[in-house]
Order: sequence, then C-alpha cells, then structure tokens
Amino acid sequence: MKVLIFSGTTEGKRLAQTLLSIGDFQVTVSVATEYGAHSMEGVPGCTLLEGRLSCSEMEHLLTENGYNVVVDATHPYAREVTENLRLACTHAAVPYLRLIRESPPPDSNSLLVPGTEEAVQALCRMPGNILLTTGAKELARFCAIPGYRERIYPRVLPMESSLRACLALGYERSHIIAMQGPFCEELNLALIRQFSIRCLVTKESGREGGYEEKLSAARKAEIPVIVIARPKEVGNSFAEIVRILTEKRGTS
Repeated sequence: MKVLIFSGTTEGKRLAQTLLSIGDFQVTVSVATEYGAHSMEGVPGCTLLEGRLSCSEMEHLLTENGYNVVVDATHPYAREVTENLRLACTHAAVPYLRLIRESPPPDSNSLLVPGTEEAVQALCRMPGNILLTTGAKELARFCAIPGYRERIYPRVLPMESSLRACLALGYERSHIIAMQGPFCEELNLALIRQFSIRCLVTKESGREGGYEEKLSAARKAEIPVIVIARPKEVGNSFAEIVRILTEKRGTS
C-alpha cells in the first residue's frame, strides 16, 4: 500500500516509522524545508521529498505516483498547506486523512486568544520582556508592540532564513534565540530567568511542540502565558490513523 505523508517535524516521522515497522506499506514523506528533511533522518526504507509545493504541484505528485492514501501530518497552524492538500486530493481522487494533535489541557495561568492580532493587543498592555516562541513567520506582526526591539526575545529555528527574518525586522542580535526544540521545562525556565522574561507567548501546539513544558516553566517563574489558539479542525488521532491505514491495507 502506497502512503504519502505530508509532514512537519514530529508526527510525520513517527507515523512513517510505525507504518514501516508494521510492514506492507510503501511510505513517502514530503517535507517543505531542509529542516524538515533533517528531522526525518533515521527512518530507513522511507522515500523523502523536500520542497514546498503549490496545490497544482501536489495534484501532479498524486496523479503521477499512484498513492493509495494521503496523510496530512503538517503543523496545526499550517492552514494554507492543509487547504491546498485537501483540494489536491479531491481533484486527484485520492483519499485524504488529517492527523490531529491531541488538544492540550486548559491552564489557569494562560490567556487564550484567537489569533496573533489579539496576542499583540494584549502584549501592548503588558510591561516587561517577552519570550516569543511562535516561530519566525509572524515576527513582523509583533513589531507593533512598543519597544519591541528591547522587549522581545524571539526563539526561532536555527536556520539562516529565521535569523535573516529577525534581523531584517530590527530584532536585537543579542535577543535572538536560535535553537532546535522541543525544550524541557528546565531550559525554558533558565531562559525566562536569564532574560528577565515577564510574559511567554506560544501557540497551542500540543505535547509534540513542547507546549506543556513551556506552561510548567512559566508557572514556576510566576509569569503569565499568552496562548494563540489552535485552528479548529476535523480529523483523526494518531492511533486512529494507524488503525484506518492498517484496515485499508487489507483491501488495497
């Protein structure tokens, strides 16, 4: 059975490893970046595709290679990729499955906001330094915060593109934390203390994104957390995806 997995950096790798260990699956994983490709190291027997794809390119990939099913294991906030992939699967008449991360438990220390704009508005009303752990893509929107150059410590992936994005927007070199996560509670707490952080900003990324470790570190440091809510989705859990694919394997 030929399975194509569109992956971020966590669930896609885990799913590929699981399917290959079961057997009777031909697994191809598509990642958007070099960092994503690096995260797939150590998965023997898996075909790896690297590069961002448009909707038409996705459709071409599906129609030319005869995949039996596509699994969307991209990041919960990668909405454009998910929408393009759904459309491509519809056009190519290939079954589509969305892998949904387990929702994190609510936390009384957190302010849940519906989007980045609301997070920025809240931060404009708060004093002190900010540990920004939402990635490099939306850095520009946080420039609206008064004194952002002095206040914000962006934590981004250790990639040249991320560093260039920070510098182009005027973030201080001494404030840029370029590290690969997820991070343990102790490291989060150390960064909070090192840079006198008064508020942590994160996405509702779930266990795979080190979400719980961020919250626990913030609780110990007695600082608030602003959480950008996860987009509402319909899909299946990791265990459900494995079950569905195993059942489909017997009929393909």
